[in-house]
Amino acid sequence: MGCGRYPGLCLSGRPQGPGEGHSGSGCGSHPLRSASEAVLDRAPGDGGRDPRAAPWACSQVCGVPGRCSDRLRRACSAAGLLCDYRLQNHHPAERRDSGSARRRRLVTRSHEPIRVEVTRGGVVESVHDLDAVVVSSGGTVVDSWGDPDRAVLPRSSTKPIQAVPLVVTGAADAFDLTDRELALACSSHNAEPAHVSAVVRWLELVGATPADLECGAYPPLHEPAAVDLARSGAEPDASYNNCSGKHAGFLTVCRHEGVPFSGYLESSHPLQRDHITPALEEWCGIDLSDHVPGVDGCGIPVWEVPLARLAHGWARLGSGPAGSAEHRLLSAMRSEPFLVAGTGRACTRLIAESTGGSVVKTGAEGVYCGTVPDDGLGIALKARDGAGRASGMAMEWILGTLGRMNEGHDDPVRNVAGTVVGTIRVAT
Repeated sequence: MGCGRYPGLCLSGRPQGPGEGHSGSGCGSHPLRSASEAVLDRAPGDGGRDPRAAPWACSQVCGVPGRCSDRLRRACSAAGLLCDYRLQNHHPAERRDSGSARRRRLVTRSHEPIRVEVTRGGVVESVHDLDAVVVSSGGTVVDSWGDPDRAVLPRSSTKPIQAVPLVVTGAADAFDLTDRELALACSSHNAEPAHVSAVVRWLELVGATPADLECGAYPPLHEPAAVDLARSGAEPDASYNNCSGKHAGFLTVCRHEGVPFSGYLESSHPLQRDHITPALEEWCGIDLSDHVPGVDGCGIPVWEVPLARLAHGWARLGSGPAGSAEHRLLSAMRSEPFLVAGTGRACTRLIAESTGGSVVKTGAEGVYCGTVPDDGLGIALKARDGAGRASGMAMEWILGTLGRMNEGHDDPVRNVAGTVVGTIRVAT
């Protein structure tokens, strides 16, 4: 199911023209493979030899950690290898695109699941295991932990993909939306006053009100904001829902496309059928025509997606040219990290503190996704037990392994009095 508005490319890196789309079996000459088949096509100029047959990795070629000669680096590049140490930023990062042989790794590392420990008084009290994968924009699995092919419900981690139609249709420009609205379209916000007022102003721009939002209402996620609202005697409306920014974006597309607001949550509504679902298919390289969606917490369809496809979709989001829909959305998230989440939230902190243009987005039940545009990489992970306290820690740790967090830290465990009594950390 393809759509000319959401041009994609298959996991081999072969560009697609408008309307080609994806199918479950791939594009013919480049059938879709599982994440365990890490190199999805051969490097240019390899003389017909399958590079997967060569047992080379950077440390095996030169044996010198962190630094290799120009001659060996050129040889690795010609063979379609990405030096282990270039990946970890010992060499300057290069802009990566889907056709770059330099990005194709011959040997994919695979590890046990990431384990996050919760300690109290020096004793490990609880553990959480997570599956995770790092994928290049060309579809190569660079690193993985646990099962990279695990199918998950991505929940809110796909909000930037769901926001692409807001820009591609011309709706964002038609209503003069700024980075604030674009960041809110990708957000799971705390419903602090700045979030709610910005959503309400946006709705006014398109002739809508919170009553038009079909996402439901609940008190702010931010406790001080929830207390203030309760003291005021007011009841929260749908603008307080942490997904209200995304839904304001949905209504903006509906208004621009001339389709009714009513029922916009349903998979059969023109918004979902013609825009939101095709965008997910195109960006992640999946075919959902035979799938039955679940229902997300905010009421929209939520589709099952393999982790590696999620990571690939995020890698491609981060590789868009300046001015593209994806570039505008990620730039907005970087410029307005508070609006993406809010006070005390991992998304806001990780976007603000990471390097390489990194952008991350959480999803319910322990899902986390992100991209490092300067490295052409996407990340997707899922806590097996759905623990959000583990997924944020694991995302920070992965960014650290990629050299994109200046200083990682363990999260404190506090008792009722606020005393630090333990930590949440990645086991090493």
